Amino acid sequence: MHKGDPVPLSQEAHQFMINEMCIDTQDLTEKINSLGCDSHVGDIYRMIESFFTSLNKENAEEEIQRIFLNYEHLFEDEHAYAIIDPIRHAFAGFAYGGLHQLFTRQENEAWYPRVLLTKELKPNDIANLAETVEIYRGCGMNEHIIQKYGQSWSTSKNVAEQFAYVHYQNQPWFNIQNRAVLQSTISKSAIFYSKQECEFEVVINVNLLGKVQVRP
Repeated sequence: MHKGDPVPLSQEAHQFMINEMCIDTQDLTEKINSLGCDSHVGDIYRMIESFFTSLNKENAEEEIQRIFLNYEHLFEDEHAYAIIDPIRHAFAGFAYGGLHQLFTRQENEAWYPRVLLTKELKPNDIANLAETVEIYRGCGMNEHIIQKYGQSWSTSKNVAEQFAYVHYQNQPWFNIQNRAVLQSTISKSAIFYSKQECEFEVVINVNLLGKVQVRP
């Protein structure tokens, strides 16, 4: 199944998630279907459909929480809860502040609906960047091995080092031997979002990355 293929949702909800929320529906459906329990899988798709419908309501955030509590029977399944709670968080964030809130407040320590920007996210400070930008990314070495890179990079090597070796060290999957800092360049025109403070983040079109190298 590819990003544009149908999922067990209405066409309207599916297209909205791709075009407006920039959610990778392939990753989402693979995660949901990995549960193996058909009744839980069906319930999760129904919950998502209800979340989508609630976005048109004035009190969308409250409605999303009310819908979530209607699926309380899924809370007892640890694996199901680890999927539905991040989905709830994503829709609540979008209801509150649109794509900007969803993208900038997404959680990264565990599974979360993958948000892949395909358009410029505003407000940003892209205008202040040079025409060609040197960027860094702290991640697992596997990204470089398979050359499938994430969108979020930083103009600060120090920030990338923190993401590579510090921020996730308490996570059960963390192995410092498999972590790396990558370096590349990107054209200003291939940047979807920039915030040059704190994490000095740039979000890029990965298809237009320059040569990627592993920093020592």
